[in-house]
Amino acid sequence: MSRRRTVSTNNLLPLSDPEAIIRAANAARRHLTRPIQPSQRATMTDSPGGTNPTIPHLPDDSYHKWFRLVIKAQHAALVQSKTDRRAARDAAEANATYDELDLQKFRTSDGPKFFGPPMKVEPFVKWVSGLQIFFTTRNVNRASNKIKVIGSVIDDSNLLKFYANEASNYLTGSWEAFKTRMFQVALPLNWRMELRKQIHQITMSSTKSFMDYSTRALTLQTLANFDAAAAAKIADSDLAQFILFGLSQDLQDRITKHQIMEKTPFVYSYFDQRVNASVTTARSHPITPSYPRNPSNTSLASKDDFIWRVHAWLDSEGKCHFCKKTCGNAAGACPGPIDKKFIPIPDSFITPPKPPNYTPPRAWTNLQAQPGRSTHPPAGRPSA
Repeated sequence: MSRRRTVSTNNLLPLSDPEAIIRAANAARRHLTRPIQPSQRATMTDSPGGTNPTIPHLPDDSYHKWFRLVIKAQHAALVQSKTDRRAARDAAEANATYDELDLQKFRTSDGPKFFGPPMKVEPFVKWVSGLQIFFTTRNVNRASNKIKVIGSVIDDSNLLKFYANEASNYLTGSWEAFKTRMFQVALPLNWRMELRKQIHQITMSSTKSFMDYSTRALTLQTLANFDAAAAAKIADSDLAQFILFGLSQDLQDRITKHQIMEKTPFVYSYFDQRVNASVTTARSHPITPSYPRNPSNTSLASKDDFIWRVHAWLDSEGKCHFCKKTCGNAAGACPGPIDKKFIPIPDSFITPPKPPNYTPPRAWTNLQAQPGRSTHPPAGRPSA
């Protein structure tokens, strides 16, 4: 007995043109998304035997085609999601590789070496600054890698001893913490004050060019401002004042005449170029004064002598050392603001000797400063 079952030809899917199937599916979707017309809505009646709305009938092949399109869209979304995950994983691996450093292949010999001497500010700060530039150019980003590389570029016994004993404690910490500890070991506690002192006392000799003099001052400023807070940094305008104080009196008078320091906002490059031009002109065309001048006024022995000359001139005019005005306040009690402008002192003013027990006198008031009403003692004499 035969168990084969004969399928009726009515249950077979008809063979059709693919384009016809697509057109039929599109027509079915348009029909389903088309809003129902008012004439097709069911009329509400009180009896349950109302007429039901007519539901459109779609061919079976249209439904198959529609489901096939949905499956294809889902498959494409899965493929895209897999591609995105692979790209994210590759990027993470690339970042991990970027931070990794192969110390076997890394050429530490290209980095700056520190040879000492110990407790000297300028060579050590220059070395640390160059070392950070070296890390940036060689993409050494991880703190532990930086600390490991430093061990190969130290040639100072004092710093090597610190590295051997303490470097391992900072491998899991930050680069800033290790650098701070290294500064504590390699430099004196007040190393930044030492640099500021050099800036305050800088002077230009007659054999040195102004550009060399200015470059030296800028170098000291860069070292003093290294890793300093914004409020503790030496501004360019303050540096220019110290540079100006280190020049001879003739050059200071020339620069004051050209009002180079009065430019606002202050730009150091402008100051540098104008002062260099003034110094070059003064040296190539020296001016011989037509009247005798006191040698002590034209050539100051030190910065202290220059400061005393300024204070003596202010005392002779009854002006405050702080605000440079006749404010009437005692020394150290002036509320300000401070006047940092250069004070032109006439060449005819002869600086008196500074008394050993000198104390700044009280500034005159505006009434005392009027002609014929001065009761202030001469400069250099203590008040009664």
